[in-house]
Amino acid sequence: MKRIMAVTSLAVVCALTMVVSYTVAAGSESGVDIVPAKSAQPEQEVFPDSTPPNDVPSTPSTMAPLGDPPRVSEYANSGCQRDVAGACEEDDVIEFTVDGNTLHVLHSNATYNCCPDDIVISLSIEGDVISLKEEEILTLPCYCVCCYDVEATVVDLAPGEYTVEFSWYDYELYEERWYSEDIVIGSGERFLRDGGGGSGDDSAVSPDHGGARTPVPIEPVAEDRDHTPHVDEYSNTGCRDDDLGPCDEDDVVELTVDGTTLHVLHANTTYNCCLDDIVISLTVEGDVITLTEEEIATMPCWCICCYDVEATIVDLAPGEYTVEFCWYDYNLYEERCVYEEIVIPS
Repeated sequence: MKRIMAVTSLAVVCALTMVVSYTVAAGSESGVDIVPAKSAQPEQEVFPDSTPPNDVPSTPSTMAPLGDPPRVSEYANSGCQRDVAGACEEDDVIEFTVDGNTLHVLHSNATYNCCPDDIVISLSIEGDVISLKEEEILTLPCYCVCCYDVEATVVDLAPGEYTVEFSWYDYELYEERWYSEDIVIGSGERFLRDGGGGSGDDSAVSPDHGGARTPVPIEPVAEDRDHTPHVDEYSNTGCRDDDLGPCDEDDVVELTVDGTTLHVLHANTTYNCCLDDIVISLTVEGDVITLTEEEIATMPCWCICCYDVEATIVDLAPGEYTVEFCWYDYNLYEERCVYEEIVIPS
């Protein structure tokens, strides 16, 4: 019985196979092709002509890239110009030179720390004002300053008339300074104007000179000091002796009058070995002239040494005065003052 059922099943399978084969053959004869099933992702339609329907270009369009924005493409500095550390002997000079859409900047005689990581120049533009800011980057400053030249190139400026404002910190005057100048990008002409304590003239610089000009010294912004007493200059000798330590002799303060000028000499004064500066400040109240001397030490060393300090006070009004000169004595660890009567002649 089981064998008969197996034979019968086999016959059914054979019959079905014959039916399917007949169907395929009949379909082929009737012109209907049997193709395998396609994948889920449709194939890309290919157009026989170069232009598909609806006049859509077969090649995708490409947008033109936008122009590069103005930027500082490079900057550099000369390093310390002299083997001996110290501030620049001449005042700062700023020079701008235009070459097409490029502005070249040269800052000569800039005083910065001896050991900067870098001296960078940053750029910002608002309307027709180009602002350039120069600053030193310091991680581990040394106890000295030296003289540098700094250069920068600003590229891809749009044509037009601009005012360039250049700013930096002056470590000789201990104040922020700036200089401004009018320039024209794209015409070959340049204009110079007075600004921010700078000096110059209002005439156009001839384009025959290729945009170059004679560097203009920059003077600090100064108040009207006519008949106003002020400290015109001060200086110190630095450590006088090779051997560190306090002065062998006691402090000596000498006052000398020359017309409306008072010269001050403070000899044998003891201060830190690694100071930034020794400054003398002035106040005048009635007939009392007060001079205060102090050291500026950002990162002091573990030593002291002996200095001489000088200062010049100018534009004193004629009359009789009491001069009070004060300082901190690091030998005695106390503040000291000396007093002296002087006469400023009329």
